[in-house]
Amino acid sequence: HFYRLIYTNDRTDVEAMNGMGRSYFAKEKYRVSAYWFHESVQNMPEYANAYFDLALAYIALGETDSAITTYRGQLDVDNTYAEAWAGLGKMYYWKNQPYKAINFYNKALRLDPVNSAYGKQLQNIRNDLGYNNDLKFAYIQENEESYTIKSLGSKYSLSKRISDKFRLGGGLLFEHANRDFTTLPGDTIRWIDNARSEERRGGKE
Repeated sequence: HFYRLIYTNDRTDVEAMNGMGRSYFAKEKYRVSAYWFHESVQNMPEYANAYFDLALAYIALGETDSAITTYRGQLDVDNTYAEAWAGLGKMYYWKNQPYKAINFYNKALRLDPVNSAYGKQLQNIRNDLGYNNDLKFAYIQENEESYTIKSLGSKYSLSKRISDKFRLGGGLLFEHANRDFTTLPGDTIRWIDNARSEERRGGKE
């Protein structure tokens, strides 16, 4: 109410605009909040707090690209704000572009090297970019009219992301299958891996 009174008397009062933006943000009316923060930025482009508040409003709305534009706008005015570089890093990480995010976090840490939060976030991203391995087992039994198949398989995979768009990976697949015939004599045992397959027909082995 009082911020509105101030704004009514002076429609260039940035503190009143930002005050209304923060009030609406606290009431979780993020769209209205973003409007007032945007007005604040337009009226005083050098006012850094308005950019950061506007970015938070866009984040609350789930509008990551708008938050990126806001952080970049702040850096166009003054590129010495570590918070803006770290904000870009977080947004690009959320957009699944970790290598670009690392670049921005590095810039933030060069400006604010003692900020433990930036260092921790950067390390978490680097950990995510390490080698990923996975091992799975599966047992399948299939009953048909003339036979029953029992199969035990294992799959091992290893991968690593090498850029924001590419990931390299490989894997091994092993399967042992035993087909028990109910109407014909003999069984079939089959070994399968990536390189070869082998089938033996005859008595149980």
